[in-house]
Amino acid sequence: MPAKRVLTGKGDAFLYMPDKVAKNQQAVEKIRVVIACSTGALSGVVGLTGLNGFLAFFLANLLGSLYLKYVILGGSTEKYFVPDYALLSIGSLFSGLITYVVLWTIAFDAVHVF
Repeated sequence: MPAKRVLTGKGDAFLYMPDKVAKNQQAVEKIRVVIACSTGALSGVVGLTGLNGFLAFFLANLLGSLYLKYVILGGSTEKYFVPDYALLSIGSLFSGLITYVVLWTIAFDAVHVF
């Protein structure tokens, strides 16, 4: 697959391999699933309910995104992602929310109901 040249807002040009960018985006999606699963199970075990549970989900995703951007990627996402791709993408956030709610419910019921 040929490389694509993309201009950033800073005037820099980067060459991107579309298959590598897609693989990087898939890796971020997998990290989001792990965050959703672990946060959902932990929230259920701890007994968070209502808005506190959803706040825990959004806080865990925010911290995960910041960790990914500043610690793992060194603050520079331009090398690994096309500039239009945001680490806080809405689609992955809401698909992770479904996973979170399922595990949150199962863990809460297992510990506090049964």
